[in-house]
Amino acid sequence: MIQVLAKNLLQKAVDQMVHDLYLVALEGKYSLYFRTATERRFEGELSLEQGQALIAHMKFLSGMNLGESRRVQLGACTYILDKGEQRLRLSTVGDFHGQESLVIRLLHHQQNQLHFWNSEIFNTIIGGRGLYLFSGPVGSGKTSLMYKFAREHFKKQQVICIEDPVELVETEFLQLQVNKVIGNDYDALIKLSLRHRPDLLIVGEIRDSQTAKAVLRASLTGYTVFSTVHARSISGVIARLKELGLSDWELQSSLQRVIYQRLIAGKGLLVCEKEKFEEWEPGFHLSEIIDFLERSGLKEAYFISKMREGLLNGKSFSGILAKLNFYEDVVTQLSLAESHGNVEYTLGLIEEKLIRVLNIRKKLVQVATYPIVLLAFLIFIMLGLKKYLLPQLEENKGLATYAIQNLPTLFLGWLFSLFVFFYLCRYYWKKKLL
Repeated sequence: MIQVLAKNLLQKAVDQMVHDLYLVALEGKYSLYFRTATERRFEGELSLEQGQALIAHMKFLSGMNLGESRRVQLGACTYILDKGEQRLRLSTVGDFHGQESLVIRLLHHQQNQLHFWNSEIFNTIIGGRGLYLFSGPVGSGKTSLMYKFAREHFKKQQVICIEDPVELVETEFLQLQVNKVIGNDYDALIKLSLRHRPDLLIVGEIRDSQTAKAVLRASLTGYTVFSTVHARSISGVIARLKELGLSDWELQSSLQRVIYQRLIAGKGLLVCEKEKFEEWEPGFHLSEIIDFLERSGLKEAYFISKMREGLLNGKSFSGILAKLNFYEDVVTQLSLAESHGNVEYTLGLIEEKLIRVLNIRKKLVQVATYPIVLLAFLIFIMLGLKKYLLPQLEENKGLATYAIQNLPTLFLGWLFSLFVFFYLCRYYWKKKLL
């Protein structure tokens, strides 16, 4: 049955922490792909009949129009699996043959709490009524972050959410879903919600000029409004809003904060700006990157101090790492990332290499421990030989007798030489390999 197939596919995707499931129509069959945080991989094939039945099943559960296969449709639903409920967001589109393809986003943030590198910044984000915009790459947790602030700062207050579709279910919020068929678009729902006098209004995404102006009017009326904008940086958010028709005066009068978020090594890294949004440079500031490395525990204090010195002297992050003889491929990649304003991939590469280095160091420490324990054991044995065996060898003097008499001294000297050797190896490792 198609229900069993759907349940098995979704359970497998949940177990593997898949972000997106793709069902793509290709040459009379359907190809199935899983996208995780690092890759998009082929998972298998379905017949044309199975694929169409699976898409129809998911469209029915998410309240989409089963008779429409040409237009883009969006939907969401809660799917019951063996290990609990899973919130899904769906999107379908038909090609020129009329065959639909389906993308399912699995919203894991509903079950897993998002952690942050710089959680101390939370106390500085909420600062009065006005417009708060959240931006960042797809899947970075913008909606989860908005809901987190809503739960913490507007507890037991009136919170209204307008989304298309509703992604995260929150029982304490009044959640409205856009439905253009019956006239409930963003603009109409925003006007309606203001009559309920919410303490916080959450608008899922600013996609067009009409929504941008409606969100602006709500914030200028004196309400606190959260919303998301797709942009590559904080300055890009302002450029996007101007493209949608908002003026400098309107933005200056309403905009309280712009929060930009990225996921690095499974944790969120936040940047929050209160003013001079357009002057903000693409990517993260070097000081924030260094703070990230320091919090991660992957860099020694020596390198942290050297990087801070370079930062104060106006050097680029790639230049600082190059001077510290860091990996050439990482420095090259970071230099390109700085030019294009995207350092997320490079920070992940840096972390991967540093973790590998730390694992090698742990192995070296373990290997060095065994000879030291063995030497201590041998010294103990030699002391016993000197005390009990040496008197019997006094009559036969020679090299063997001399060696036994001075074994503790000889082994201590060898132990000292071994210590010097490992110290020099560590010094070389720090200077050349990092």
